[in-house]
Amino acid sequence: PGTAVDPGSSGAALPDAKAVLFEIYKEKIEEISGSQLSDGRYVSYWHGQTFSHVGKNYFVAFTEATPASEIEYPAQEDKVTIAQATYEFIDKQWQLKKVQHDIGQFGSLNKAPMADPEAKAVSFSGAKEKFILAVPTFQTAIAGTRLSAQAIFSFSQADFSWKYLGQFDTGSDNGAGCAREPESTSSIKCAKSTAALHFSNDGNSDLPSIEVHMSGTAIDENGKVINLTEKDRVRYRFDSKSSSYKKATQ
Repeated sequence: PGTAVDPGSSGAALPDAKAVLFEIYKEKIEEISGSQLSDGRYVSYWHGQTFSHVGKNYFVAFTEATPASEIEYPAQEDKVTIAQATYEFIDKQWQLKKVQHDIGQFGSLNKAPMADPEAKAVSFSGAKEKFILAVPTFQTAIAGTRLSAQAIFSFSQADFSWKYLGQFDTGSDNGAGCAREPESTSSIKCAKSTAALHFSNDGNSDLPSIEVHMSGTAIDENGKVINLTEKDRVRYRFDSKSSSYKKATQ
């Protein structure tokens, strides 16, 4: 499986969210969530992560930005743009190495998925020193169902660049709205599932294949609670045409 991200051992204070937002957008930011830029975009700090790779310590901060023109009625396909600032720990301080204003788009309804503060990111070091970071996210759906996922990013140490590669569903929990007690007014049966990511080198790509191992319970198409088994594993491979991960056909 993927390993918990090694945070390194710098001991120095990390760049704060407002400083990161300034480095990326070059405007003074009053709030780290939902601040409007002079061009009309709304920007927010999304997630920061320390990690070690090939003997060096890094910190990456991801931010999100809405389109410049406001969307009055956002739809599911309306995403936000991800930017990043990468720092390397050199001479006892964090030095900015790279800023990218667009490494991909994610989310829906003109909002990013929520980075999960209770779950730890996992990583994998692949071929040609490629580094994969999987950041846990969640969103709340109908009747309070919590939907978990992993946002996948790749890092190239050669030029400190990042790319967003897609998102995998990694479980759900309908405990907020299901029938926990016999006398419950809800007719929804309770189900909860989680997942672990398993990485393996892919001989046809610099990026690994990723297998999602589900466990727990789920509701099938007939409304019955089922136990998730090895049959419910899903394998993804990187698709160079779309520059994202797709379900493997074999």
